[in-house]
Amino acid sequence: MDGSRIHPANFREIYTKACDTFTHKLQCQVFVLLSPSPSPDMEDIATRLEELGERIVQVGFMGQVGEFGVRSDNRVRARWGSLSIKEICFEIKWELDVLKEELASGGDLLIVADLLVGILDALPF
Repeated sequence: MDGSRIHPANFREIYTKACDTFTHKLQCQVFVLLSPSPSPDMEDIATRLEELGERIVQVGFMGQVGEFGVRSDNRVRARWGSLSIKEICFEIKWELDVLKEELASGGDLLIVADLLVGILDALPF
């Protein structure tokens, strides 16, 4: 092999589905973040922001979303590295750190929720 990427015939479908999966997972995390928690140790919104940030970074380092990415049988080689998912994840993590600082300085939860929605809207897919 010459090192070039192999794109299966249904690459666009795989990419679109993977982007949808990533966006959905991120939206679910934000929903959990903004919902009341039955666990007392999770009531602190800053702790929730920290956990959300860590999950997002994990997605970036895994280099794949859901079942998509480089599969062991090499039949599907839709690599996230070339699609800059890692950079997207680290940008989101940085924005979450800014939100944590906003909360620490007495920021309003509704403003934080608004900013989180803005982060989701800014995703490039």
